[in-house]
Amino acid sequence: MTIALKRTAWKDGVDLTAPLKGQLPEPYMKPWHAAHVMGVSESTVYDSAKRFDAAMRSGDVEAASREVPCIILGSTHNIPTAAFLMWWTSAGLTSLLALARQEEEAAS
Repeated sequence: MTIALKRTAWKDGVDLTAPLKGQLPEPYMKPWHAAHVMGVSESTVYDSAKRFDAAMRSGDVEAASREVPCIILGSTHNIPTAAFLMWWTSAGLTSLLALARQEEEAAS
């Protein structure tokens, strides 16, 4: 099965109206999983993950809390599923809405 077919099969099987725990890969998920859950592009998730990584490396935990939690090793982006679920059900949605507003303003 190709990567595109695997993605489609997963997207078709996930129920975003139900609790996400148990529907996401464990212990890590890829940025495309988060993008689908969040309803944003993969590039938005990658950008947020990079900001998270930079903030954590500089010790700015407050800034990191506004971004998608991610572990970056080389060019590999792994999002710890448990951390994503905690972030998404607390600050994540608020951050996403603010990010979406910023993107809309920049586009107009």
